[in-house]
Amino acid sequence: MNVDWDRINSFIDEEDAEEQEWLKDMIVTLISSFEERLIELDAIMSKRDNVGLIAILHQMKGITSNFGLERLRQIITAAEVFAKANNTDSALKEVSKLSPIWEETRVELKAKLGI
Repeated sequence: MNVDWDRINSFIDEEDAEEQEWLKDMIVTLISSFEERLIELDAIMSKRDNVGLIAILHQMKGITSNFGLERLRQIITAAEVFAKANNTDSALKEVSKLSPIWEETRVELKAKLGI
């Protein structure tokens, strides 16, 4: 399990249909936003732009923390630490782990919420 469902469910009253729909909309936005960040990350990685890498990883860490996407957060945090230490190679090695875990996470989110 890649998602802390207790964290996500804490956003809403699970008995309230409107709040459930709001949560689905939030998850759709989360998926879209994270996928946009992954595209940005690819461009930054191809340039080996360490300053840009730090910035995008920080944004992604916030997204993953807010939504309880723990496995992704751990990888992103490790990559950010390496990038801040100017160890771009190690940061990029960590970043290379994101895509398969993101795919698992995206599938889990969609399946659980029926989207």
